[in-house]
Amino acid sequence: MALTKDDIIYKYPLPVYNYKVTVDSKEMAFSEVSGLDITYGEVILYKHGLSFMEGEFIQSINSTETQKQKPATITLRKGMIRGEDTLYQWIHNHWVNTVLPMTISLCDEEGNPLIYWDIKRAVPVRLSAPAFNAEANEVAIQSMEVFAKDIKIIYEK
Repeated sequence: MALTKDDIIYKYPLPVYNYKVTVDSKEMAFSEVSGLDITYGEVILYKHGLSFMEGEFIQSINSTETQKQKPATITLRKGMIRGEDTLYQWIHNHWVNTVLPMTISLCDEEGNPLIYWDIKRAVPVRLSAPAFNAEANEVAIQSMEVFAKDIKIIYEK
């Protein structure tokens, strides 16, 4: 049976190459985004010392500590362009604008966002220069690490 266009649109995974990054309502271009993790406090496993009983028991799954979302470190990679200092200005001035909202959107083939990673609080913590190598013929890529809190995933219907 042949697949219809709707089958492909609604039943196949989305490609990861079509995405948008927006920081404080300004769209920015990045070649790679990683570290979009949502992690909650660790579950404590209790191993009893009785040899006739086997297994592990979960001791604190409903504690307050396991319900808090841990901050994520998101890495953004971008090619360096002559005269563009957006990332440097962001990290240089982050003490003035301490916290900025950030959205990362996975888009369809027309650029319409389908899934959002909505980050309420993002603070840049590291800006790394590209590795310089006289024998390489590569594009200069800088990377920035952003400390992110309050990440929510929103799915468009």
